[in-house]
Amino acid sequence: MTIQIDALYHPDFLGDRNQVRGVASALREQLREKGITAEIREVIIGDYQPIKDERPRIILTAGPRGLDAAIALKKQLPTQRVIWSGHQPVEVLGRSDLLPDIVALPEGTCPEPLMKQLQKKTVFLETSGVPHAVNAQTVAADVLSVGSLMPEDGQKVVGIILAGDAPSEDGMRFFDEADARRAAGLIASQLRDMSNIVVRITNGPRTGLHDSKTGETVEPNPHRTGAQDKVTRVFVEVLKEALGDNIDCHVHDFQFAKLPSAYKPILDAVRRSKGCLFCSSESTSMVTESQYVQKGGAEVVVYRVSSENPAHAAHLEAAHKQGYCQVLEEDGRMRPYRYSASASKPLAAERVANDVYQRFFQARRHLRAVSFGCLAVAGLFSVVHTCLRSSPLELS
Repeated sequence: MTIQIDALYHPDFLGDRNQVRGVASALREQLREKGITAEIREVIIGDYQPIKDERPRIILTAGPRGLDAAIALKKQLPTQRVIWSGHQPVEVLGRSDLLPDIVALPEGTCPEPLMKQLQKKTVFLETSGVPHAVNAQTVAADVLSVGSLMPEDGQKVVGIILAGDAPSEDGMRFFDEADARRAAGLIASQLRDMSNIVVRITNGPRTGLHDSKTGETVEPNPHRTGAQDKVTRVFVEVLKEALGDNIDCHVHDFQFAKLPSAYKPILDAVRRSKGCLFCSSESTSMVTESQYVQKGGAEVVVYRVSSENPAHAAHLEAAHKQGYCQVLEEDGRMRPYRYSASASKPLAAERVANDVYQRFFQARRHLRAVSFGCLAVAGLFSVVHTCLRSSPLELS
């Protein structure tokens, strides 16, 4: 029998979509290794209608909107297996008595009181960063679509991923023009002494998304109109002025109409050239995904920004402790790598997938095998086999 993996996402939140894609891919691979076929179906949250068939089903969601959908699904279909992951705690986790079957958050981001609540209400997992879909296969696919960004003359690539605005319990926090100037100056000071490099800069859908004075979303959204946002323009101007004409700088502006973006091709070029990646502290996803280039022999520097919140800071500390990155503080101090035995922890998507398999599939396969053996001896194999085939998690 084929396992159905339903990956639910919101089209406006790419990080959440990457989380469910990462877990879905890891779970399918986990099942394949056990000889079990699985199919992945990606569905926009608002369009999801559970298919009523006999196939075992796992439903994956991520982020605040995914959590709302997961809770609604558990109310409607209590026996469905629903798994949720996020990059930071969501308020509803503490007040809802009904939660997904598994809740996964990055190590260090969940306060102890909330953790104790979750452990009483569901299966709670702490992961090394967030699940993601950055791997050799997905990177190669985006490089094929966008084009390779590797220099032809042997230069090392310095990739800079710009920060964006981010929510916090006390309201929206902004990566504004002033912080862009500060960050550009600090990064430029790190690059001045480097030789034979080319710089590739990209932003994201949250960069320059709000007016930091009013808190209102910029209309029209520059990432949907082809216009470069003000924060990106300020960062690039300051960086180029500080570096002069000796270092080539290229800007790859994020636009929803031109996906896939240059993000993964930049990661590819940094990794292959053994260059250096600068990513921002307010993106738990990108801090986690930077492991892809770090494990390929490139350098990783996380630069701190004003839009990071306490959950971002806690995750960054965990990542630094595990030896995944250097940290460029807001005052210009560089904290070097720290190496720890915990750096060998499995990736978040693999951790979640492994737990799903062990809890929902492995035990039942073992129980079925034992039951079949015992009942066959008693001459009752065929009768009970018919009954077991009606189980919602039957794994024929």
